[in-house]
Amino acid sequence: MDLHVLRHGLAGVRDSRAYPDDGERPLTPKGARRMARQVKGMNAIGLSVDVILTSPLARAFETAEIVHRGLRKAGPLVFCDALAPTGEPSRLLERIASEYASASDVMIVGHEPYLSSLIAVLVSGDLEPVSRLKKGALCKVRIPSLEYGQCGWIEWSLTPKQMVKLG
Repeated sequence: MDLHVLRHGLAGVRDSRAYPDDGERPLTPKGARRMARQVKGMNAIGLSVDVILTSPLARAFETAEIVHRGLRKAGPLVFCDALAPTGEPSRLLERIASEYASASDVMIVGHEPYLSSLIAVLVSGDLEPVSRLKKGALCKVRIPSLEYGQCGWIEWSLTPKQMVKLG
């Protein structure tokens, strides 16, 4: 399985008056435009996914919607509470293993530091990340046999600028 890990795009500044519930904080107009341009880069490299799992928070869901609409080959878009910033990576992996075991390409859309910790677990078995994903960054992890712990390797990682240039 190839797991495509995408951090949400540029979001509004944290502001408890404008967004008392931080989960409602959306992408900025610039963030939405840039993500649409990044999807062109995803198409240029032939990215296709069987399913897109997204955090229920607004900025991640908006990012996932843009990818879902723009990607030439994209399976269904599905909410996944285990991708919320307070979610459990083990629950996420259990869900993927049980519901999407036959999928060859799964995309997850979420937040930092959760995503970098998840990547670290998959490639090293340790929750401590060695790097962080920028907003809008995409990382492909090749996983021959999905499990919680060291089970795969990073095949590539693209910054938002790189994806825009590819498109």
